[in-house]
Amino acid sequence: MGGGCDICKGNLSKGYHTDHDHRTGKPRGILCVNCNFALGQLNDSPARAVALAHYLYHWKYEHKKDLQRTSVAADAGQPALLL
Repeated sequence: MGGGCDICKGNLSKGYHTDHDHRTGKPRGILCVNCNFALGQLNDSPARAVALAHYLYHWKYEHKKDLQRTSVAADAGQPALLL
């Protein structure tokens, strides 16, 4: 258990959970409280987890690019795009 959470690798000093497959009951790993909660909210769905990752990626990186392009267009005397 010295390696931290199996998902985020964070410290387990604030508590941990032994993750398990809800269908079989078989243990899967040791998770911090936050990762265990997040996994539960995703209903153990890899598809939902991937969709969440795509959503976050878009708003962290792609949306930032849109804002950068907007400011460049505004600097060039073109109307700014409101997002």
